[in-house]
Amino acid sequence: MAKRKIVTWRVADTPQSDLINEWLDKQQNIQVSLTNIVLHMINRFGIKDIMDYDIQRILYQEFSSGTSKENRTAKSLNNPDPKKDRDKENQDDDNDLYKNVDINNLF
Repeated sequence: MAKRKIVTWRVADTPQSDLINEWLDKQQNIQVSLTNIVLHMINRFGIKDIMDYDIQRILYQEFSSGTSKENRTAKSLNNPDPKKDRDKENQDDDNDLYKNVDINNLF
């Protein structure tokens, strides 16, 4: 298999294109940010298709319960006051999964 040098992503073809573009606009370096996300997923799930049933089940359960370690960490970094964190959780739109993620925090 040939090594990829360029990957093209048609953001406009996704239903969440506005949200994705907003996130992309906040990145200092899109290449580094996307690489960071991919490496995190590899570290967590190995080199597998992200759409694999078992991976999707885990991600869905974490999203539904709101108890994932990553989710708690991201929220605490953006809002160190737990009371404000709880109040904000009650107000957040269920579809706004990535609003509290600190994009400047590299692991």
